[in-house]
Amino acid sequence: MADHSPLAARRAPLPLTATNLYKHYGTTPAVAGASFHLPAGKILALLGPSGCGKTTTLRLVAGFERLDGGEIFIGDEKVAGPERHVPPEQRRIGMVFQDYAIFPHLDVAENVAFGLASRDTGEQAARAAQLLDFVGLPGLGERLPHELSGGQQQRVALARALAPDPRLLLLDEPFSNLDAALRAEVRAEVRDLLRTTQTTSLWVTHDQSEALDVGDLVAVMRAGHIEQMGTPEDVYLRPQTRFVSAFMGQTDFVAGRVVATADVETALGRIPVQTALPPGSAVDVALRPDDVDFAPAEDEGAPAANARVLSRQFLGIAYVYRLALRDDSIVHSWQPHQVDVATGTAVHARLRAGNIAPAFIR
Repeated sequence: MADHSPLAARRAPLPLTATNLYKHYGTTPAVAGASFHLPAGKILALLGPSGCGKTTTLRLVAGFERLDGGEIFIGDEKVAGPERHVPPEQRRIGMVFQDYAIFPHLDVAENVAFGLASRDTGEQAARAAQLLDFVGLPGLGERLPHELSGGQQQRVALARALAPDPRLLLLDEPFSNLDAALRAEVRAEVRDLLRTTQTTSLWVTHDQSEALDVGDLVAVMRAGHIEQMGTPEDVYLRPQTRFVSAFMGQTDFVAGRVVATADVETALGRIPVQTALPPGSAVDVALRPDDVDFAPAEDEGAPAANARVLSRQFLGIAYVYRLALRDDSIVHSWQPHQVDVATGTAVHARLRAGNIAPAFIR
């Protein structure tokens, strides 16, 4: 892709602020008190399971749905709130849809220029050519959409969304129709383009790895509200709720009791935890496969067994071992592919050195 930005002279990016958003369909709340602030020029990945309200939130920001409560600001302009609803076409928002939504009867250049009807024909053509070069499709303006691959069509959709110089870009699961290898490639390209252009972007996805990859910020949504919002590292490594911990990756929960303000006694041994908790509290400690290590109990110098290997999954670069602890709770452990331990082997499992785990009071 070209390394220059056709939007270099565009106006300064604007922030997006949503406060206490509500939307009901009949008696069913789709969005229930969602609030977030997206700084200018940043990408927010809005993540959550199906039915959590993330696409409805995006549609509220776009103006396709009317708020039942709350306020939405783009920069200093209130675009939605009590007794105010700016129509979608007046919000100057770009949209990239899951199904591309490009017009099959128009060529690529005409698709990109579709939102530029107020400009003269020469300016439209120049802008379309500029954007196509920017998204890595130079010279393809005369092709029809069916002559392009899925990844190329999605780049056309992005170029069309960026052509009118939107104040805000909304992306609704934009790569779910692409195969896994192409999805990762195009996702990285689009992420880099948005950062190059400093386009304030709200990116809806149900894919945790996508959210962690593209987002400057990640917001995890549940039942219509934001459970946690922060940097990808904060949300993944320091979850604030049990739901976020379970949703962000493969997570096991091990029962324990707090024996000091930041230590929990478990079947895996004593585990340091991230948050000070009242001594004596019954808690669940959240562990991911990269948190857990083990060694066969018969190895020289290994402590006594506290677990056994139930099964293992080969991932090419690693094995994921499934271990049963003495209290029958299950944990998983990532191991290099050179570690070859048979099912049924008695092992000593432990927290990897230096790791500190989240814990949640039951």
